[in-house]
Amino acid sequence: MPGGGDTTRRLVLAIIALIVAGLTYVVVTQQFSASGRIGLVAAGLIAVVALLAIIEPGNSITGRMLLRYQRIVDTLSEGLGWVAKWLVPVVVVVGFVNVLLRYIGRWQNRALTSNRYIELQWMLFGAIFLLVFPYVLKHGINVRVDFIYQRFSRKIQALIDFVGHLLSLVPYCLFAIWVVWDYALTSVFQRSPRWDTWQVWDVWEKSQNAGGLSPAPIKVLILVGFSCLLLQTVAELIKLGFVLGEKEQLAAPEIHDEPLRVE
Repeated sequence: MPGGGDTTRRLVLAIIALIVAGLTYVVVTQQFSASGRIGLVAAGLIAVVALLAIIEPGNSITGRMLLRYQRIVDTLSEGLGWVAKWLVPVVVVVGFVNVLLRYIGRWQNRALTSNRYIELQWMLFGAIFLLVFPYVLKHGINVRVDFIYQRFSRKIQALIDFVGHLLSLVPYCLFAIWVVWDYALTSVFQRSPRWDTWQVWDVWEKSQNAGGLSPAPIKVLILVGFSCLLLQTVAELIKLGFVLGEKEQLAAPEIHDEPLRVE
């Protein structure tokens, strides 16, 4: 009789085959809109990658490629977290200067500040949250029901996260990217009415407030933030797959202090 590892490998390969067959059917029969097909194919490919992390040996070509992807994306998320960290004092300074100039202007009966500084403040504040999402996921400091989760073994925790990421976080990221796509790019590019494509660099969208900043950069950053979160989600699925496939040494789990609780 085959061992437990062989049985798991065959089961995962069967699931991968079913996913690939389903994706092929959707693409060939065109049961969904173009954006729907793209989303389903993307979700299916991510599921295949996650399952390969479970069954592929760490020293195989596929295993090494998955490990390289994980490390590259982890480095990217660390960099985004570093940028977000240094944006915090910038926001504080901009907010302080904005308030200070406002009160000095009232005292002198002059307008020393404008909508430009107010919009810069909220844009920087939004950029912090958008850039820090992948960093938060990488370090496992997102909100969870820890008082239940921490009672399980490492493998059960990995299984919970694996299923949750695959069935919840991946669709959420894909849906967010789909919703934001036109919203972001129409503020920067001009859509060709003939070919329905993005082809002409146009003047950035103007602010609706007098003297304000263009909202185009922060709109595009929404798209970038969710895209980076999706990349980190795939990296986390690979790590969790390594744990479930009993290759925990490849997952390189981070050691975190106990989160501060107020109960």
